[in-house]
Amino acid sequence: MEDLYHNYLFTNTVQEGKPYTYNPDINGSFLVRNSRGEKASIDAEYVWVHFALNYFEDIGDGEIHIYGGFNDFTPDASTRMEYDSRLGNYKLKRLFKQGFYNYKYVLIKEDGTMDYGAIDGNFDKTENEYTVVVYYRAPGDRFDRVIGVGRGNAENITN
Repeated sequence: MEDLYHNYLFTNTVQEGKPYTYNPDINGSFLVRNSRGEKASIDAEYVWVHFALNYFEDIGDGEIHIYGGFNDFTPDASTRMEYDSRLGNYKLKRLFKQGFYNYKYVLIKEDGTMDYGAIDGNFDKTENEYTVVVYYRAPGDRFDRVIGVGRGNAENITN
């Protein structure tokens, strides 16, 4: 018996160039949850999550990462996928606390720039959350002060 649970996700495919399909999500965030505990932050178990991605484009010295709020949208060694030549796809095994996680696949090119849409695509129809912070600097002041904060969701924003 293994010391931790293992969760094998379905193999993902490239969405770039395919028609947009609506998929409700939590905008890149995550929620630690479990069904039998009283306090998820301490009762939820850890699980090894196994990711697999069929991506057949040449990335040269680039890297493919999973990307999301679970690590503050910062790719690092723990999010880098490795190519498995035996299976012909990219793999990653990463430890997560039980819950619900939004993520996407990103390509970090050889020059260090991140291509957010190379794998999952870019769509203008997606629903997103926005935060607007309004600052004001009075004449002669040497600082800005926050005078307002607003939040909106793309489903509720109209012209």
